[in-house]
Amino acid sequence: MKLMIWWAQLLRVEGLAWSSAELQSARWRDYGPPELLYQKLLPDAARSLAAALRLSLDQGQLSVRAGNRQVVLDKRGWRVCNREGVSLTKPFRVRAQAEEFAELIGKFVLIDVPVLWIKELAPIRSIPLYGIASTDLWLYPEAGAPAGDNDAHGQPRNAATA
Repeated sequence: MKLMIWWAQLLRVEGLAWSSAELQSARWRDYGPPELLYQKLLPDAARSLAAALRLSLDQGQLSVRAGNRQVVLDKRGWRVCNREGVSLTKPFRVRAQAEEFAELIGKFVLIDVPVLWIKELAPIRSIPLYGIASTDLWLYPEAGAPAGDNDAHGQPRNAATA
């Protein structure tokens, strides 16, 4: 999760969301999702990071394709199928084409997911290898924050390397 916060900040997104235990149970059904990961480990890590970095840990909503359309691969290509596995069109050569078609004809639902909101987080300068550590280890001090159009490491964006 520590690396994901850093990556999300580099991408300039507002928050980092992950799936809930309930969604994973619905997704994996009888295959048994890694319940410990979604019920305990991720929430505990998020709470610790939120406290250490003074982040808001809240709920957000994502729009996702409902389970009425699925994309499957067989020997003829990528197929878009209904819930019963019946093809809705000829196979596509590329998965991205099949996914786009499924998006066009699919229905969407809003799901609640946990989110760490990072928009106001000062630029990250380092990530502790073990544990959480204090804010001053993670972040540039306000006065020493990288200036101009620099990345979270203080390096100029799009600069040519020598």
